[in-house]
Amino acid sequence: MAMDSRRIRRTHGHGGGHVPGHGQNLTVPGRLTKAHGHTLRDHKGNDSKSESSDHDRGKYFHEHVRLENTFQLNPCEDYKFSSKQMERVMKDILDKQLSETDYNGKICPTVAANLSSLIKERAKEFPWKRYRYVVQVVVGENSEQAVQIGSRCIWDEKNDNFACVTFKNKTVFAVAACYGIYLE
Repeated sequence: MAMDSRRIRRTHGHGGGHVPGHGQNLTVPGRLTKAHGHTLRDHKGNDSKSESSDHDRGKYFHEHVRLENTFQLNPCEDYKFSSKQMERVMKDILDKQLSETDYNGKICPTVAANLSSLIKERAKEFPWKRYRYVVQVVVGENSEQAVQIGSRCIWDEKNDNFACVTFKNKTVFAVAACYGIYLE
């Protein structure tokens, strides 16, 4: 059995020092696990017989390894979500994608979805570890009207952040927001 260099957390309450997968049956909720021979045991401990080959059975069984927590509650300064960097990227995407676009109400939902996907993919290229991204893009017709867009979030002010940019040409306006939420 190949072991990762990371430490394995013991999964037994009795503290017997057994390493998961060595001689005992492991049960994972919702999955069948390999017991003795061809007997399978589900998470409730019920036995059932399998008539599939060892090759087929092997791809459904794997050991459930639990890694210890890092207990890292805050991101390192070098890996913190940067609003300025994200705003530059978002502005570049909106300028490239919408600069020659005329308003068409039928394709605006598709354009907004595509812009949202592009922004999210570019956000994932940054070295900001343990962040999840929520991207919202609104695309509409520019007829010299006033538009106000607001949002409210419950989050950690020290670690979570957002970036917001606007775009406007003769016929189209767009507002894009990217929220970076840090996962502890």
